Amino acid sequence: MIELYFLYQNAVLWGSQCLFSSAAHQRSAGDENNVDDSEDESGKTVTVRMLEMRASKLEEQVQDLTARYKKALADSDTVRRRTQKFVEDAKIFGIQSFCKDLVEVADMLAKSTDSVSEEELGDQNPTLKNLYDGLLLIQEQLHTVIGAGIGGTATAHFLRQHFGQDVEIHVYEKGKVGGRLATVTVNNQEYESGGSVIHSLNLHMQDFVKLLGLKYRKNFPRKTAVFNGEHFLLEETDWYLLDLFRLWWRYGISFIRLQMWVEEIMEKFMRIYKYQAHGYAFSTVDELLHSLGGSLFINMTRNSVSESLLELGVSQRFIDEVIAAVTRVNYGQSVSIPAFVGAVSLAGAQANLWAVEGGNKLVCSGLLKEAKANLIHAQVTSVSLVSVTPQKRGKVLPWSYTTEKEKGSAMYDIVIIATPLQEGMANITFENFEPPIPEVPGAYHHTVVSIVHGYLNCSYFGYPDPKLFPFTSILTTEAPALFFDSVGNVSPVNISKGFKKKQPQEAAIWKVFSPQPLERKDLKTLFKSYYSVQVTDWQAYPQYGSTKHLPSIVLHDNMYYLNSIEWAASAMEMSSVAAKNIALLAYHRWNRELEMIDQKEFIHKIKTEL
Repeated sequence: MIELYFLYQNAVLWGSQCLFSSAAHQRSAGDENNVDDSEDESGKTVTVRMLEMRASKLEEQVQDLTARYKKALADSDTVRRRTQKFVEDAKIFGIQSFCKDLVEVADMLAKSTDSVSEEELGDQNPTLKNLYDGLLLIQEQLHTVIGAGIGGTATAHFLRQHFGQDVEIHVYEKGKVGGRLATVTVNNQEYESGGSVIHSLNLHMQDFVKLLGLKYRKNFPRKTAVFNGEHFLLEETDWYLLDLFRLWWRYGISFIRLQMWVEEIMEKFMRIYKYQAHGYAFSTVDELLHSLGGSLFINMTRNSVSESLLELGVSQRFIDEVIAAVTRVNYGQSVSIPAFVGAVSLAGAQANLWAVEGGNKLVCSGLLKEAKANLIHAQVTSVSLVSVTPQKRGKVLPWSYTTEKEKGSAMYDIVIIATPLQEGMANITFENFEPPIPEVPGAYHHTVVSIVHGYLNCSYFGYPDPKLFPFTSILTTEAPALFFDSVGNVSPVNISKGFKKKQPQEAAIWKVFSPQPLERKDLKTLFKSYYSVQVTDWQAYPQYGSTKHLPSIVLHDNMYYLNSIEWAASAMEMSSVAAKNIALLAYHRWNRELEMIDQKEFIHKIKTEL
């Protein structure tokens, strides 16, 4: 169309040049021969008419060519769509033909292996035995069943990573994908009601966010205070040096001792990424912890955080007022929790924390999609072991499951349980296992999360004028009069450009942690008035101290328990570490690569490198 337009312009220009050339020639001739001016005007009129006729014809040609061009484009698009359909049909035909051939081959393999008796597989016929084992390996296909929280979906991702694309992964989940990573909606905005913060050194969570193309959520400055039921014991200010001076004045160098202790623990724990990068796995939580921190980490699972910090020279006042406030907000429990989970809790109280834009639960759904796993909405009720011949690898019938419409069951080679097995939790029965699967001891701690839209009662905290109330996060010490563990002003999971934090005198969204659901009188104490309250009663973490032993990872051949790691410490990154470990452990055990499991020599080598 552009070329034709220039052609039209050039034609007019060329005609104009002819016109002026003719007129000039005629003026010259008229001067010489005294020709009348009327002839010149008549000649000019004829030339213009000729040019107009030519222009009209060119316009008709342009219109004709334009119509032909559009028709050619339409025909080309039709051919493209038909070709694409032919290609898709050919692919479908090829896949169907391949599947048909594959089924026939599978049937022949099954008939071949079933026709061989155990007597024929003796040592006297090694060639037949090797051929039989090879056919059996070709015939077998791996299926994996897991849960759909952060641990389960991370396991699906790592299983796909290590076992490849030829395995089929089924994920059973009776509730929503994400488990304890969840949100609630207030005024068309979503707010975290479950796990909400991630440490900057949580490398697996960082890798997930990058892999899935997710974004880091914007953080707003927060001021924290510690409340003892009567007044604030510790108040954060805008001046860092003033805060340090106050800490030193009240607690001496206890906060420095604490910082050094937490950094030492974190540095040792970071070794796990080195081990996993080399493909090494651990068969028990004790082995994993011992590989990272030796007897120090093992003892930290048995001694309380209070005892451990006192041995370091941290003051009792600092433990009662600061450490207790942190363990209450993170785990809803006292300083009697084990030292290892206490260290994880204190690391989660540092400033270098982040979250996922749109909600942390997006990591779970993204990993599930990335793993190309088949999500089955059903409640698992039982796991049974199917009797097989010694030459075949044990098959497990893990899920006698129920959905809203039916009951069913399915066969799998590997089973990974990513839900708590304590009494009253998953309610899964184990059948036909020898030895029997023992009961998992311990209990889970109830934590109630209340998302309240309302006006905070600042006078309850000693600030009659709400405009002067500077705090967005209030932690508490252990006091009989306190009915809540913490209260904090929270932002939505999606923060728009124009979003601004509410002022203290404005209605805002507050997250309240408490051991029991808040009664009406409790809400009236904390809030002057409120518009809505949404309550989530979580069995969020283990009740630390309810058992002295860390649960097993390996429940049976090819059956693993991910949540055993929670009894060392409960966090999103801990579940991700356990997921990677179990994926490696399952892979090495399946392929009989036992040298990659619990290797002490390699552990010593890594320690010297670090």
